[in-house]
Amino acid sequence: MLVFPMRVKRDYKKQTQLMGPQLLATSEAGIRFKGDNFESETKWALFGKMRETKRVFMLYVGNKSFEILPKRAFSPSEQAEFRELVSQRLTNQ
Repeated sequence: MLVFPMRVKRDYKKQTQLMGPQLLATSEAGIRFKGDNFESETKWALFGKMRETKRVFMLYVGNKSFEILPKRAFSPSEQAEFRELVSQRLTNQ
């Protein structure tokens, strides 16, 4: 199945319940996301790898599904701490 970036963007814009401010908390167990309309926790064991671009961290669940974490939400020191935490948790599985 091919996924086209414009379609993904269009589909995301339709899901207004996912938009707005979100809180992110990390722990030894996993990552917790919380917004006005949702709350979820993902255990580290579910993530297979992390990819990093200039603007985002992407934590992969399988080959094609991932969580996107914008770097603008992190200070430079928090980005370094996050990289270290992810590196430790993904290699200790």
